[in-house]
Amino acid sequence: KFFNRRRLFRVRPALDSALNGQITVGSGTPLAVRLNDISCDGWGIVLSPEKSAQLSGVPEVRVAFTLPKSKISIAWRARSVHLTEHRTGVLFGATFVPEEGEGLAAEVEALAAYTREREEDMARWDTVQE
Repeated sequence: KFFNRRRLFRVRPALDSALNGQITVGSGTPLAVRLNDISCDGWGIVLSPEKSAQLSGVPEVRVAFTLPKSKISIAWRARSVHLTEHRTGVLFGATFVPEEGEGLAAEVEALAAYTREREEDMARWDTVQE
């Protein structure tokens, strides 16, 4: 938490749930992914070097996912920010570029509620119990 350089704090899914989704480059075939971390303005995924090569130099993707315990599906454009070597693969980070439309307010609120809840859960784990 002390080295989080992003504008908004990114959270990780709970240990007992996964945040699965798909990313699509242009009109290509969707690539199944598991989101490593997420905030209201972006996300990160860890990929194998082979899969990350498909995203090298790609300026924008489309990401689709459903938050755990939610029925709201989010499918937004995302601007590529980085591909960085990670201890378990390659971390691909992107920022959301949501498009105005019906349902956007509900999607934004659902994502905000999810990240708030996860941040509170994560903070409880970070506190020292006496």
